[in-house]
Amino acid sequence: MYVLAAFVSLVSTWTLAANVGVAPRFARMLGGPGVGDKVIHFAVVGGFALVLAHALKSLGFHARRALLTGMAIAATLATLEEFSNLLTPYRSFSTLDLVADYAGVLTLGGGAWLASRLRLRRAVEAAIDAGAAEIAAARAVGG
Repeated sequence: MYVLAAFVSLVSTWTLAANVGVAPRFARMLGGPGVGDKVIHFAVVGGFALVLAHALKSLGFHARRALLTGMAIAATLATLEEFSNLLTPYRSFSTLDLVADYAGVLTLGGGAWLASRLRLRRAVEAAIDAGAAEIAAARAVGG
């Protein structure tokens, strides 16, 4: 849940910065508002779907239901966020941003689903658990 909270905080900060006209330098480094922006949309929204699915699974959701729910919530929030761009003078609505958002959700979520269907579930869960253990260890060391 801490990872989800950190992820939401990061995305919220990024969105607020864009809404007030402060273009994040990272997007410019990736190729500006064209290519770089689409890569960020793809990775952030797809990543959010996976992080949310993991959080839902830790709350007791069945793995497949957690993944589908995480994907649906991520796609819905991405849609609302993109339409909210119409309300600020510093941003604009972009169908290509929505396409990148949905592609991230479908690619990363679909990849996770495919991995589980190909009987790689144990490897994926082990990697997730290792990441969770790493986070817990870092938290323990940090205080």
